[in-house]
Amino acid sequence: RHDPLSARDEVLVVNRGRLGRDAIFMSAANALRHPSFPYTFVDQSRGMPFAAMARYRAAVLQPWDLNLVMFHDLYAMDLPLFLPDRAGLHHTAFVYFARFRMNTNLAGKPFAEAVPGRPPTPHTYSPFDVHFFEARHYWLGF
Repeated sequence: RHDPLSARDEVLVVNRGRLGRDAIFMSAANALRHPSFPYTFVDQSRGMPFAAMARYRAAVLQPWDLNLVMFHDLYAMDLPLFLPDRAGLHHTAFVYFARFRMNTNLAGKPFAEAVPGRPPTPHTYSPFDVHFFEARHYWLGF
């Protein structure tokens, strides 16, 4: 669990290691850091245990997917989080889904089939149909 009284004077940049933008972001954040900002940005090391992550002052997370377990883990340890705003999420949170754009196995099939005794889905868009701005915008609201 994060303890602000014993936290390091560093901000953890959570990364996937496979996304080049994470390393670029960390370098840019340190280069553009205002002299009065007392913390430095540190890249997450591979296999870093949660106990080590909790010792940082805060974490920067650029989501690459809509539902990250890492977000829930960091949030549960009370670690302050810096995240992109909704406009920024339109550019980052769909990187993972981009790999599946050519999958046509489900083309033309309804998002949720009617099941006897179950009410219809309350959602306007499928969480897997994020090719269009409207669907992305809808799901980023959650």
